Parts: sequence; structure tokens; C-alpha cells
Amino acid sequence: MALHQTQVAAYLLPRLIGLAKAKELVFFGDDLPAPEAERIGLVNRVVPAAELQKEAGEWASRLASRPDEGDQHGQVAAHRSLASDRETAFTEEAFAQELVNSTEGRPRGDGVVHGTTAT
Repeated sequence: MALHQTQVAAYLLPRLIGLAKAKELVFFGDDLPAPEAERIGLVNRVVPAAELQKEAGEWASRLASRPDEGDQHGQVAAHRSLASDRETAFTEEAFAQELVNSTEGRPRGDGVVHGTTAT
């Protein structure tokens, strides 16, 4: 995998892998082997090509079984944290926690009620 510097790369790479490694990748343009991309956090996981469909299916199943509200707020909070201060992040986290806790048992798009226990 070789990287070409774009505005997106200039913005995102330092946030994903740190400034020094981002500059190295951009300046030298060396290929980045998959295991190294995983080691530095540029990709989540590396699997052999023959296992890719199975692994992707397992991740999709895990994601589909989780409550929508928490996942959505978690994703937004993670992205916003890169551009906000700690106090703002904590305030948004408290809001998200309250919202998610107040929606337990709401149906997801699949019509199944999640987050409840039978009594």
C-alpha cells in the first residue's frame, strides 16, 4: 500500500498514526505492508484473503446485534473528540450516556427489542 499526500491524508494520518509516522509515509512513499499497517493502527485487522469474507461476515453480525443508539453516539463522539477539548468531550459523553440509558428496550430497525431481560 503506497500513500499519496492529499489534504485528507495530511489531516487524518497524523491523527490516526501520529505525526512522525505520517510524515515518514508521505515523504518517502514507501509501500506499507499489511502487518505494519495493522501494527501502527492504520487498519484494524489483517486476515488472509481466503478468510476475508468469513471475517467480514462475523464483524457484520456482531455490529448488527448491537443497539443502534450507543453505536451512533459513540462514533460521533470519537470523531468529534479530535476537534474538541476534554470538557466538551465529557459533556457530550454524559449526554450520550443519558440518551442511551433512557432508550433501553427500544426496537432496532430489525424489530427485535434489544437491551431487555425476561422476567
